[in-house]
Amino acid sequence: MTRSDSQHPAQPPAMRSLFCVATTFVTPDDEHASRRLGQRLYDRLTRDHQDPLSFGAGIPVAINVDIQRHSMCEIAALADHVLLIFVAGPTSLLLHPDQTTADLSGFGMPDSPEQKPKCQLSKMLVPTDGRWPSEAPRLGEVVVSKGVFDADGIDAAIDSVLMAIAKILRGDSPRPRLLINDFAEAHPKLGTAPIAALVGKQRTELWDYFSEVKTLQDGDYRQTSDGESQTGVDNVFVCLHGDRYRARGERRLHDRELLAAQQRGWPIVQVPAESAGDWNAVLRLAAGEHLRQLHFRKVAERMTQSGWLPIGTPVLSRPPELVDLSSGPLRESTTRTVLHPDPALTPEKRDVLRAAAPLLHPITPSTLLGRTASRDAADTLITPLDGMRVGLSVSRIPEGEFQVGQTDWHLQDATVQLTRTLIGGGATLTYGGNFVVGQEKSFTPLLAELIQAYNQTAQAPAKRLQVFQALDRSLDEVPADVLCRIRHLGLSTDLATQAVFSEDEIEGLPSGMLVSDMRRAMAAETDARVAIGGQSFPRDQDTHGYSGRFPGIAEEVYRALEAGQPVYPCGGFGGITARIVQLWEHPEKIDSFWRETTYDNNRDFVSLIWNVDNHHKRAALELPANLTELAHAIAAVAIELNDDDQAWINFNGLTYRQNQTLWRSTDPILLSSLIAEGLLRRRSRHVVDGTARSKIRIEAMLGNINLVSRTDLLALAVFKDVDPQGAGAAIDRVTGGLMRQAQAMPGKLLGVRSDQLDVDYLCAVSLGDVTDVGDDPQSLKAAIKQAVMQALDVCHREGFRSLAVVTFGGSSLPSYEQAVKQMLSGFRSHTHQVLVKWIEADEERYAKLLDKLQQSDDLDVTTVRKDSTVEIPQTSYPWFQLTVKYRSGHLDVTALAREGTGRAWSNPVTVRADVIEALSEGIGDRRRETPNQQELTRRGKQLVELLFGEQADVIWQRCRDVPIAITHDAASSKIPFEIMQYASADEATPSCPAVNGGIHRWLAVRDNHAASMFARPRLSRKLRVGLIVDPTKDLPGARTEGEQIHNALATIGGNVQSQYLGIHGHPDATLENVVDMLRHVDVLHYCGHAKFDSQSRERSGLLLFEDKMLTADMLHSIEPIPRVVIFNACEAGRVRGEPKEEQHQTFSLAEMMLRAGVEAFLGTFWEVNDKAAEAFAKQLYSTLTEGQSLRAAVTAGRAQLAAQGKKDWANYILYGDGRFCLA
Repeated sequence: MTRSDSQHPAQPPAMRSLFCVATTFVTPDDEHASRRLGQRLYDRLTRDHQDPLSFGAGIPVAINVDIQRHSMCEIAALADHVLLIFVAGPTSLLLHPDQTTADLSGFGMPDSPEQKPKCQLSKMLVPTDGRWPSEAPRLGEVVVSKGVFDADGIDAAIDSVLMAIAKILRGDSPRPRLLINDFAEAHPKLGTAPIAALVGKQRTELWDYFSEVKTLQDGDYRQTSDGESQTGVDNVFVCLHGDRYRARGERRLHDRELLAAQQRGWPIVQVPAESAGDWNAVLRLAAGEHLRQLHFRKVAERMTQSGWLPIGTPVLSRPPELVDLSSGPLRESTTRTVLHPDPALTPEKRDVLRAAAPLLHPITPSTLLGRTASRDAADTLITPLDGMRVGLSVSRIPEGEFQVGQTDWHLQDATVQLTRTLIGGGATLTYGGNFVVGQEKSFTPLLAELIQAYNQTAQAPAKRLQVFQALDRSLDEVPADVLCRIRHLGLSTDLATQAVFSEDEIEGLPSGMLVSDMRRAMAAETDARVAIGGQSFPRDQDTHGYSGRFPGIAEEVYRALEAGQPVYPCGGFGGITARIVQLWEHPEKIDSFWRETTYDNNRDFVSLIWNVDNHHKRAALELPANLTELAHAIAAVAIELNDDDQAWINFNGLTYRQNQTLWRSTDPILLSSLIAEGLLRRRSRHVVDGTARSKIRIEAMLGNINLVSRTDLLALAVFKDVDPQGAGAAIDRVTGGLMRQAQAMPGKLLGVRSDQLDVDYLCAVSLGDVTDVGDDPQSLKAAIKQAVMQALDVCHREGFRSLAVVTFGGSSLPSYEQAVKQMLSGFRSHTHQVLVKWIEADEERYAKLLDKLQQSDDLDVTTVRKDSTVEIPQTSYPWFQLTVKYRSGHLDVTALAREGTGRAWSNPVTVRADVIEALSEGIGDRRRETPNQQELTRRGKQLVELLFGEQADVIWQRCRDVPIAITHDAASSKIPFEIMQYASADEATPSCPAVNGGIHRWLAVRDNHAASMFARPRLSRKLRVGLIVDPTKDLPGARTEGEQIHNALATIGGNVQSQYLGIHGHPDATLENVVDMLRHVDVLHYCGHAKFDSQSRERSGLLLFEDKMLTADMLHSIEPIPRVVIFNACEAGRVRGEPKEEQHQTFSLAEMMLRAGVEAFLGTFWEVNDKAAEAFAKQLYSTLTEGQSLRAAVTAGRAQLAAQGKKDWANYILYGDGRFCLA
């Protein structure tokens, strides 16, 4: 079976590096300059090329990409965003100027308008000839360097590149300021003269990187630091140090300024004062460090989004220090972990931090597998790969075989990061190589150095490197200070008896046979294999190459596959590993590379083949017959697995798309994270036949979920489209909305900071859509098992020892026992040592749980009963949950009752579009006014019968007087759910939930990240409310309402701080004033015009003073955004006078605000009478000032209008989190 070509589109992998700089050349004459520029940028942005162990928070740089050899798809595989730098000399400009400029400006463009770009591509030209800048107008979007390479020195070109990178990484964020300590003390000759006066005419373009370059003198560092900590302006701190303070001790290195910089996480660059004369060099260092830190933060964000880091993990661009705990970024951290760049802290520094914060666990991208064991054992390191032996197949790649812009430096980076990650997770590296120090081709010295560096920072130094040596190698080559285990085929007793050859047979053996024997023995002591690089072609008299019967790495991969081991080939760098990847991507296409006749001209190789194949012990080496058979054996894996995700997961723990990323990526952090994820997943689910498994430890607890203690992780199951119920609702209350945030990111960790819950992390695991469950329990049973497996995956990945759960889906299946059975099936699917704390608050269910647990022989069950003076959370739902989706004339309605079994009831309805339109249409000339009461009653009954069908009477009795939460898609938003009215058999008059229990909505649309904003802290100690009234000066009703709101807010007292625009002599609602207000208020009440254009975000927004508009795009860029927005705007269905533009539905404005990140949006459906609007606003804020929730206040406002006989009670709609309280 083979994949079709359609499954192999020419496209980059699913996940790549975030950003990459790449140099290239226009003509061969420019190749040398392109290489020089790339190497300098690598030194500046990635690491010092002479120190492989310094690899850490660097920006990837691809050196000297050949755009004639490599396709745009291959370039796009480098990163999501590539800055491609063309180095161009005079040749192309003089010979073919028109063609060259056209080629440069059009490079990377899609072949047709229908095609999407393969990556975001920015282009820059660095000329080596002074005539190029004059061609800039013809180069389109290609940025031309201001400095000419070589003529102006290479630094001028680097400055231009740094500016281009800043534009990409910084985006629209403000430019940082460069703050320099008072260097009069450090360097008396410089004195306190302004920096600009010292520099004179030597300013380069890099001075524009910073908004200001300022010297801190006396106490002004306090003012600068404190002021800017509130505005989010970034800064870079340069600390000059000289002989005068050295004499006083390094402790007094401008402690005040350093402390202020450390507290705010600013990049810090320390420079000897004698270097201060070259200010351009100082700026170059500062800009480079700032860019590296910007990039590292983005990498950390991606690691969090991918599930490799807990949500909310603090990110530092330097190792943590004590100041971070007392007054810095870790002061209010909700997690035990903090991420910083590699390399890891030394034991001495870690001990100092642990003394102050015993539960703090500093990690780096390479050590993130190692977790602190538990709250009681902070010194215990969890190593989830402990005992696993991972073979590392790595060797040099000849110059011509590297992939896009890669070099030996990049190969070293990947090796360093992979080694750090694997040994940091507890694995032992198995490697077959030589210890000839100074032998350029050997990676063994680098691995040994990495092991030494690891043991210097490890809590438990160990022999993490196992080196296999062939029979002819001498142990005298092994350095005495290298902590490793040598496995020698002649000197290791157990191996010597297994060796194919004896010492007497060494003389005259064909080349490579002893190494093949070593590889055979090594495969038997390896559990998995990682391959990277490697020689592709056999050695000839005049060339380098492999010296054995087969390429060494290909042979090691073959042996691993034959042994049933997972294999992880990193083919993005090139070499033989790239050829192996090609076999897996196109297993049906084995090209001439794998045919030995291709190498008939290589006499040495032909002779070697004959000698090996005719040796009498050849069969004992267990090798394939020839290269072609080797290729078929490797390709057979891909043919068998095809593109089946589950099959690939069973093979190496990664999905097919994840494997594609692994095969093509050159990002060391991404590669190491993927390999770690695969190893962990495969190990956690691996069961060895015939091996007895330890019993699953379960602590069955009767009591309130709040009483669970000393637990690493609490995992709760949720439906995607239903508010947290039962235990989830209880946890949501005690954590201030954390459960809702977890629901929006299933499988991700959130740190818990609550006095009422003694767990470290919270995680939601998904049961899917409740609409997909309906009356079919089978899909829910499978989802329950999968949810348990997801929770165990998280525990294994993070090294957690204890997991608290309640019964997943216990109220949604026909019987409670069925849910317990499915959970046990999930627990049995993993091999794990996690203590499961199974909590049940109901006595009857607890008895059923114990009965089921005690029937199983493979469970070690203990029981715990916890008495509580706290009321046990209700297992019933806090409101009646209704989910509505409208697709192509079909209305899917799913209901979960507030009381009862909790089983989902579903009702698929076929409905014409005109029926929906008739329900939502207004009256009057423009069909915008609110229908009269009689019409509302008729439509309300029609809507209830449409939603619930024949079950209307039964369902209505459960929801008529209780809160109703409606989750709907955008297509269902036009349905006026608030008008629902119905009289069941026991009612004389229709009841109306909107004015009784209340109705609020959730908008289920893609990328709506409102859930992630729950329980955000206030912006200050006081709750800030912003009121914008009649910004266009044409709504007198709005001004009257503003007076009412002003009076209501005045009754709250000192806990609320109000800000006003457009009222009481306050400033006008200009765009600048409104944007500033949005950043500083928790609640925004807007009374004015708004418009929404469904085709354009740029033409949608709020109309402000002087005909300006706050657009949807602007809203997305504002951080932070208000938590609650209350709209009384004409295009939210509200008109005072004639609207300025054609009106649009409320839901569109709600969607715009919710996508921007607000928690709750209150708007109107039809036009509202001014008097009714004023009455509603007065009641709303009066209720809020009493401390009641926003949902309760909206319900009270509706009830007030209904009691006064005003039809507008049905007009107000509340989206989002209605639990918000004003005071």
